Amino acid sequence: ASQMPGDYVLVLGDSLVAMAPIPPSVCGLPILNAGIGGARASTLLPIMEDLAIIGRIKFIIIAVGVNNAVPTYWDKRAFTVAYSELLAKASSMSRVAVATVAPVDFSMDVGKLRNPEARDTINKLIISTAGKFGAGVIRLDNLPTEQPLTIDGVHLTEEAKEIWLSRVMGAIVGAVGCP
Repeated sequence: ASQMPGDYVLVLGDSLVAMAPIPPSVCGLPILNAGIGGARASTLLPIMEDLAIIGRIKFIIIAVGVNNAVPTYWDKRAFTVAYSELLAKASSMSRVAVATVAPVDFSMDVGKLRNPEARDTINKLIISTAGKFGAGVIRLDNLPTEQPLTIDGVHLTEEAKEIWLSRVMGAIVGAVGCP
């Protein structure tokens, strides 16, 4: 982040972000893909705090939550606190949009490691927390399901990545005000 030339867009999240074909820039602004495999809301908070020191973020997208639905990590109160702190820090730095958790195929290997009720609760908490901080919401929980969306239950197919990317990029373009 400290090497970004001037203002930039930050996309912070888990492996779905890390694996997304996010372009290097949009509307003349560089995009920093800060996706980290296995990230949960609590693990992204120190990163957000470090980025606050550097500053210059024009717009932030936070896309995290599917790893919080792993039964070992699932704690509604802990997620609520960590996610609220994450949004509070991000909102103090820039305009923010949050993404809901994309559909999970709970019958596949990696999907089986997630709790369906936790995923649904997380999406509700993401939306309600966004409202408290005036953040936009990118709905990824309602991706079309005519074809399989994941390769393992969580990670998106190439076609689903394109839908994910179009929604995320649409939010960025709308926020930074370019055609």
